[in-house]
Amino acid sequence: MRDAGLMTNASHPLQAKADLGWRPRHLTVLSPRTVPVQDHVPDQRALHLVDIENQAGGAIVDGLAIGVREVAVSLDNYVDLARFEATDHMIIGCNPALAPAVLQVAGNRRVVPRHGENGADLALLDAAGTPEWIAQHYYRVAIGSGDGIFADLAADLARLGVPVNVVGRDGSISHRFRQIRGVTIHSFDIAVAGSVAQ
Repeated sequence: MRDAGLMTNASHPLQAKADLGWRPRHLTVLSPRTVPVQDHVPDQRALHLVDIENQAGGAIVDGLAIGVREVAVSLDNYVDLARFEATDHMIIGCNPALAPAVLQVAGNRRVVPRHGENGADLALLDAAGTPEWIAQHYYRVAIGSGDGIFADLAADLARLGVPVNVVGRDGSISHRFRQIRGVTIHSFDIAVAGSVAQ
């Protein structure tokens, strides 16, 4: 069985991409796992909750609405940084106006569009399930957003002994995540990540 925790920066398989801005910002010790993963769950399966607009830097970047290219670059960057594996599950939240572009890139990943303030975040939280259910079905959780609205879920999962990774842009990760034992934070420079992908 592989280690359910995160690799350190030195052992990370994407260390060659360090110049892309991958930096763990906060490494912590996990609480003991209190909810076992069900037997039928593939080894080390993770749940990924991705706010694609957050990963891209917003629905409008440099005065232009983001499209398929920006969604693809943002999703590729996230997949690399969050260590997405073939058996993992991913749910992508977005504004309904962006859903056609996300659906072109998402493949078999679940897309949950929602209107309104924090619409994508709330759609992701609703789709994720309860912390106890998540702990029974996943070895770790990766949150593709630095928004503080996810901090309560991250704290609940960490208390259950589920490793939580937060992947977000430099300067956009809520301080609330840094206060949670069991959360590892990865930040990236969106300008560097976007320029390398061109």
